Amino acid sequence: MWYRIDYRKLALFLLPPLLRSKLADALIQVLILPVRELYSQFTALMEETDSRLSISGHVQYLEKALNDAFELTDRQIYIDDSEGVSDSILYLLQEQQAAVMHKEEEGNGFILIRREESGVQINIRLKVPTFLVSSTDSPSERDRDNLRTIAEVVNIYKPAGRTYGIELYEYE
Repeated sequence: MWYRIDYRKLALFLLPPLLRSKLADALIQVLILPVRELYSQFTALMEETDSRLSISGHVQYLEKALNDAFELTDRQIYIDDSEGVSDSILYLLQEQQAAVMHKEEEGNGFILIRREESGVQINIRLKVPTFLVSSTDSPSERDRDNLRTIAEVVNIYKPAGRTYGIELYEYE
């Protein structure tokens, strides 16, 4: 996240190269100890608040709306807020500018972009089983229809200002 700062490295890099020694480093680390303590309290509070906010009425209602749209009974589409690493994420065209994955005559489509290429932070990660959408690389007509349905439902029910990504998983 944008507020993750390593104060130890920052203090060392702000020290002129001529003054960088083990003694100066140790002295600076002692001086910035209160700032590091405040920072660790801040990050603990942020993580606690994020985890509390991740389970809300919006999340539950969005999951229910998505599962009802495809008539799924076992909650196969769910929202994951973990910090997992993903190779690719599917965004809507309005959310990010990149290469478009549709023909001109097909209308508005989806774009595929890698997380490291994007400056957009994903607030909502939708986990979609592969029996609904088999691939985002070369989607078939059925996959495009299912992705379009998911996008329509999410755009109706997601909180304003939130961005979302779609990740595929194998459902057993």
